[in-house]
Amino acid sequence: MRVLPALLLVPLPAFAQVLPVDHAGRWSGSGTQPDGQSWLIELVMMADGAVVVYPDVPCAATWTYAEAGPAFLTATEHLAAGFDLCVDNLPLRAQIDSKGTMTVTWTNPDGTPNATARLDRD
Repeated sequence: MRVLPALLLVPLPAFAQVLPVDHAGRWSGSGTQPDGQSWLIELVMMADGAVVVYPDVPCAATWTYAEAGPAFLTATEHLAAGFDLCVDNLPLRAQIDSKGTMTVTWTNPDGTPNATARLDRD
């Protein structure tokens, strides 16, 4: 997995809840926007936040968790790179199904879908 050096300097905010162990780790897959554009996503989830890279775009971001349960979490994505290419501060919901696949859904501020990704643990 390729990680942008600047991301190592981005502090992750404190997370008041414990991230379920089923969520932590490296994930990768592809995402799709409503207009049909698709892109790769590489995600590393830790107890106190996540780092995500979109190598095809290129953009990079951190996730600030808001809520987490045994099979889901909600967060906000904060861009660290690619401000002119990606949307900053999008809310998202990640859901893990019974097969261990994570589906991430980002929504625009007006509540319309922005993108959806399907990820598998690396």
